Amino acid sequence: MKAYPIELRQRVLQFVDNHVGTRDEIARMFNVSTFWIRKLLRQRSQTGDIAPLPQNQGRKPAFRGANLKLLND
Repeated sequence: MKAYPIELRQRVLQFVDNHVGTRDEIARMFNVSTFWIRKLLRQRSQTGDIAPLPQNQGRKPAFRGANLKLLND
């Protein structure tokens, strides 16, 4: 899933900060979840930044180095 653009993040936070509606109403307006709005607000308060966080690259390989070579032989 792609991260939401910074412009959308800014607009959502602008609506929340200006009390344009409830979080549920704002979520419906922008077609996002209220959980995402809470996460965005928490990220802003903790880091001062609203840029998308780096994506997890998935599970680390179970076998590496010599152990991987043993499997391939």
